[in-house]
Amino acid sequence: MLKKLLFVSILLSATALSAAAQTSAFTYQGRLTDANSAASGSYDFYFQIFDAASGGTFLGADFADNAVVANGIFTVVLDFGTAPFQTGAPRYLEISVRPGASTGAFTTLTPRQSITSAPYALQSLKAGTADSLSTACFLCVTDAQIQALDGAKVAGPVAVAQTANALNGILPVANGGTGSATKNFVDLSTDQPTIAGNKTFTGAVGVTGANGVFNGNGAGLTNLNGANIANGSVTAVQLAADAQPNGGSLKMLGALRWDLLKAETTFPTGAGSGPSRLAFDGSNMWVTLFNANAVAKIRTSDGAVLGTYNGVTHPFGIAFDGANIWVANNNGFGVTKIRASDGAALGTFTVGSVPNDVAFDGTNVWISSNGSASVTKLRASDGANLGTFTVATGPTALVFDGSNMWVLCGGGALVKLRASDGANLGSFSVANGNDFVFDGTNLWAASGSNVVKIRPSDGANLGTFPVGAAVDQIVFDGANLWISTSGGNIVTKLRTSDGAVLGTFPTGGFPSGMAFDGANVWVANGTGSSVTRLSPAFSQ
Repeated sequence: MLKKLLFVSILLSATALSAAAQTSAFTYQGRLTDANSAASGSYDFYFQIFDAASGGTFLGADFADNAVVANGIFTVVLDFGTAPFQTGAPRYLEISVRPGASTGAFTTLTPRQSITSAPYALQSLKAGTADSLSTACFLCVTDAQIQALDGAKVAGPVAVAQTANALNGILPVANGGTGSATKNFVDLSTDQPTIAGNKTFTGAVGVTGANGVFNGNGAGLTNLNGANIANGSVTAVQLAADAQPNGGSLKMLGALRWDLLKAETTFPTGAGSGPSRLAFDGSNMWVTLFNANAVAKIRTSDGAVLGTYNGVTHPFGIAFDGANIWVANNNGFGVTKIRASDGAALGTFTVGSVPNDVAFDGTNVWISSNGSASVTKLRASDGANLGTFTVATGPTALVFDGSNMWVLCGGGALVKLRASDGANLGSFSVANGNDFVFDGTNLWAASGSNVVKIRPSDGANLGTFPVGAAVDQIVFDGANLWISTSGGNIVTKLRTSDGAVLGTFPTGGFPSGMAFDGANVWVANGTGSSVTRLSPAFSQ
């Protein structure tokens, strides 16, 4: 039996005459024909709601059993609940029918009917509830029930936790922040007009990148570190009229030492010669040329090379005993003695494997042997072996403090030996140690990119001072430390009284060994095949 739906209308319940909210039920009236004639009798109706005119998602159903149809007209009350109508999206009603006395299959009527609001309909269940909302309403309207909200209706603060993750893109905020009625935000990626008012930052402010500079008036800047000011950027024009020049230069001028009032000068040592370590004999500077298997003697007044002496093998460490130069042959087992006056070789004396550094204690010469984990003591007058003393692995630098010989070993172990008999008096740790010096009171040791001040009596750390690059060698001028940093081709001057950095000075390639001649600091430039004489080094 074919049934066809000819007319559909949806009416709200006529009993809801007041503004009070009604239930979710509504009255459905339709006209049914059977074989082109108006149907009469009892019929079973099956109503279903979908979200599309065909196919789609099933949202709910209701059943009218034995509904009376008179002259084709029928009226039923349907209730699908509120769920299918929460969002306001389109809804479609599908109707199936069969004779009331039948238990057979239903016939589906087509097409589905669009459910729309009826003009002048009484208020809905939700609208009725909204009319009675008060301040006591808390969470009675849920997020799913709110489709849109005019921003002008929002008053009061909005929790950042509820909004921050949902915001993206560029937000045109005119005012914001806390503490005053008007605040401006700082744009973090583009140019921005002036931000008015004073700003205070409690943490560090970093400026990086090629264009990372501060612009404007620097009158309010205080406590600037002079070491961070580019060399040559402050000239006499910027200095006050009564500013005093370098104190060391004034001393030289007063003493009429015109010969020492020279600018920094670099002297070549021969292409690929590999200058490594330096020693001063009271008049001349001696430099070991590691790659050239030679030692050069340089006059300090003018940098003239007075002689180059062979007979050494990969010379490295060097020391002066008051009359002779002692040179460690790094590629072997010996130390060579050279007369300072004429460069005559006075003999080579056997020590441990891979001799590294040489130090003089006033009577005897000490040699560290990097490959033997030992230190050898030789009598300076004749080279007699007075003892070999085991220390930690990989001994390198040696320093005499007037009573004891200190040995810096691999891994940062700093071993203290009594000079009189070589007795081991203790070991102290210096991380990443490479070189160290004695300033007459304390030891100063290289430690990575820092120098550490150490009390000799007990090895206590008296302070760590940053230099800014990997420290290679250290020399003391009577008041200040001069520190070569192999990574930056510079030497840093540090005041021993308080560890303050007094300046940085350019050198040749890979500065390593250094020595002080009483007026100037000299630097061996390992890859620069030269030595640099820095300006007068008197304390400031």
